[in-house]
Amino acid sequence: QLSTAFGKEKVMVGMAVVQARIEKPGVVAQLGHLGSVTFGEIEGGITSRGQQLRELFAQADWSVELTDNAMRALWRKFIYLTGSAEVNAVTQITYGEMRTLPETRALIINAWREIVDVARAKGADIGDDIIPWCETSLDSFAADGMTSLGNDFRAGRPVELEGLTGTVVRMGAEVGVPTPIHSTIYALLKPAALRIESNLSK
Repeated sequence: QLSTAFGKEKVMVGMAVVQARIEKPGVVAQLGHLGSVTFGEIEGGITSRGQQLRELFAQADWSVELTDNAMRALWRKFIYLTGSAEVNAVTQITYGEMRTLPETRALIINAWREIVDVARAKGADIGDDIIPWCETSLDSFAADGMTSLGNDFRAGRPVELEGLTGTVVRMGAEVGVPTPIHSTIYALLKPAALRIESNLSK
């Protein structure tokens, strides 16, 4: 949307990996480790403005990476976040439990693999190490924490079900890739998401 409004030459893309929750409108509480930020140009490559922005982030004591393939970074975060967050929202257990219970960890990994199949069918460059990278990311969060999606469902706050799991289901249908895990999780979480939406609209 920003690219459409202002032109691609004026927009950069990026992602943040952080454990946090919305306390109230305008207030975000960060949990666990500091996390990191990765950003770059939509069309790829390293530019002088990207280097200047990286220096500004560094001065603010952020852990930041300027990448020459920002779209790949966005895909990788989407894969990791969706698979782990949706399972957490259904199970309502901690990171420590999710990653140490063999059956639950296997479910998350298989959910990631479904998204990988969809991404590759769409021609996305996600790298050959995507699953090990996702597992490393999962293992890096505080054991007693939960995903933002899991916390939001628990607290009755607005949830990103459509932007995460729903998007995988729709993209899978578009490219002809089955997504049985995501379709099931979507069906399980949709009633709760609608209830939250209804309660917030009152």
